[in-house]
Amino acid sequence: NDSGISHLAASVGTPTVAIFGPTSAATWSPRGKCVAIVEGKASCAPCPDDQRRACTDPKCIASVKAADVIKAMRDLLARGPEDRASLDDADSG
Repeated sequence: NDSGISHLAASVGTPTVAIFGPTSAATWSPRGKCVAIVEGKASCAPCPDDQRRACTDPKCIASVKAADVIKAMRDLLARGPEDRASLDDADSG
């Protein structure tokens, strides 16, 4: 799994755009108000673990559009820090 750094970023309230292609965002994405998810759109995704490394035509990641990532970034940053959760929020309740 390659989403570890996005989980760390999200846990401290850093605005995080996580991009998913061959893996399942529903299973592996970080959670929180400071997270935006962009997923590729391919009928073969998510890939079974045993097929992911052997794939020679990664349509799932190729289908991720730069415009979608940029929009996710802009939307996330436009929310402002007051709309982002962090570990500090967990301590207050």
